Amino acid sequence: MEHTKAYKEFKKQNSKKYVRYPEGAEMYSMSLSKFQQLAIGIDHGWSMMKTISQVFVTGVKEITTTPALFGDVLEYEGKFYKVGTVRQEVKDTKVEDDSFYLLTLAAVAKELKRRGLAEAKV
Repeated sequence: MEHTKAYKEFKKQNSKKYVRYPEGAEMYSMSLSKFQQLAIGIDHGWSMMKTISQVFVTGVKEITTTPALFGDVLEYEGKFYKVGTVRQEVKDTKVEDDSFYLLTLAAVAKELKRRGLAEAKV
């Protein structure tokens, strides 16, 4: 596997903290500042969203009130969305509205949670 530009820079710093996940994602920690690079593969199917560890229905629906339970709920720009609801209708393209963008954010959040990370710069 060819090393990434970030890895080469990381090695220049002579840091010893380096982790490579089996699925190819890389994480680095440099001195006092924390730098992480994480590649998350996402399959945007018409009926299911898939990552290396998650599979969920492509449904997403805005919740008009603050949810009582936050399981499978995405908060984005002050709005709440229930993720994994009834499958979306097939459209001409997946960029006609923000549905697949919101589902992508949800997939990234699920993978970060699986890795024990609570925040990320996407």
